[in-house]
Amino acid sequence: MNSPIVLLKDKLPQELVNKVQSYMKNDNMVTCLREYYNYLIYEQDLYEDFVYNTYIMPQCYCHRLRRNKDCNHCYEYEYTYIYKLNSYITCVMENDQYIKIAYD
Repeated sequence: MNSPIVLLKDKLPQELVNKVQSYMKNDNMVTCLREYYNYLIYEQDLYEDFVYNTYIMPQCYCHRLRRNKDCNHCYEYEYTYIYKLNSYITCVMENDQYIKIAYD
């Protein structure tokens, strides 16, 4: 245990120390996680730009005038996970901790 609660460790029962420790926030780790989430979002944005310009736009037949579900290329790009990075899906989209940390 690396926290100020160490001072009270000998005077309090271990169950109480564990309970107090569970409510303490590690600011360094929260900062690291925020930076990692921001990096993943940046990486996903770069990848989406690349995919859109390389694969989607040349083959699109709805010409992006509106979001059209009839165009298979646009539909796959916008409504499925085909062009999402696995790390982005795991750490940002399907992670409850992301919302808690990113938005306090």
